[in-house]
Amino acid sequence: MNEYCYQIEEDINRLHDLTPDVPDYFTVNPKILTNTDIDEQTFIKTFGEFVNLVKQIYRDMMKYPESYGLPLFERHSIITEAQKVSSKKSAIRLVEILRTISAIGVLNCNNDSLEVDIITFKSAKISKYAMIFDCLFDFGFNITNYKDGKFEKSASLFSISHSDNPMMMNVIKLFMQEAPWGTKNNDYQTRQLDYKLAADKEKLSSDAFIRDFAAYASNEVKDKIVLMHNQLINQFHLDCAYEKGSEYIYRHDNPGVRLAELKLRVMPPNKPNRYNLSLKLLYCSYFEDKLNTLPEHIKKIFRQSNCRFCNSDGECVSSIRYKFEEQNVAKCYMTGFYLTSAEDVDTALALINYEYEARGNNWKFRIVKKK
Repeated sequence: MNEYCYQIEEDINRLHDLTPDVPDYFTVNPKILTNTDIDEQTFIKTFGEFVNLVKQIYRDMMKYPESYGLPLFERHSIITEAQKVSSKKSAIRLVEILRTISAIGVLNCNNDSLEVDIITFKSAKISKYAMIFDCLFDFGFNITNYKDGKFEKSASLFSISHSDNPMMMNVIKLFMQEAPWGTKNNDYQTRQLDYKLAADKEKLSSDAFIRDFAAYASNEVKDKIVLMHNQLINQFHLDCAYEKGSEYIYRHDNPGVRLAELKLRVMPPNKPNRYNLSLKLLYCSYFEDKLNTLPEHIKKIFRQSNCRFCNSDGECVSSIRYKFEEQNVAKCYMTGFYLTSAEDVDTALALINYEYEARGNNWKFRIVKKK
């Protein structure tokens, strides 16, 4: 699959790729394992199997979205904002169901299942849950008092377990107890089943987030991205925000001023994911001579004006102006390029250094416009 036919395919694929792989070892928050018979390594192993299973389900969803009751908004047609929202909500329906079951289900230690009150579950009003249930049987889940899209009329409870790993429902419940839900700013980790929610935060590696973020880059580029991230924070003292589970925003003091944006662009399957870096280089005119030393594919970006917010007369109102190869260039927004090699990351760091020096080694520094 090289291109998407439906919007839901992109949303599911994005969720698949942004779900981090579970490492062989990390320190689990001891509070999670309190009053359980599960040891740390069993929790990690079982949770890793669960995440891999969910990723398999995501791939199946992409192949057969209609089987899961997912909306089929065609990519080549005009998609409204409401349809985009509907598609994104449908993509996380599986996680929503598992979280709801975990919240209201009671562990039955005799058969390693979660027993769920049917009326309480239905009150959560999760749309088309039955189509998800029907497909879960194909992935080793067992659901009692349920058949052909309906709960048995005489039943007040249903139970759910996994045939290949009896500990799975218990581990899912323990994880979901630590997972926030329903708040835009912090529930992306829940949607992505991020193991770091279950980690002991004090013992979690300081670069765990950026390393998971850079997981799709080659080893050389991955290490360089981590180095650049740490340099932006430690050397340049920028504030960092991890947003939407797929981008880093770097600022200095003022939340409204972005100095750099590092984004993961999730591509269709069989195409490599890409990392895009955008830099707010306000003072290119003060290091024009150094632009000539850039790699040729980066020079092309600096040769081009990028006027996105020009006035009605067609005149660029940008304050970012410089001269490059005898051409006057104006940019209304950030300068962006893909980090496809270690050299690209080195170039990015060099540009940040040039900008920092032009500001007098002070991000707050502002230069009066040249007339």
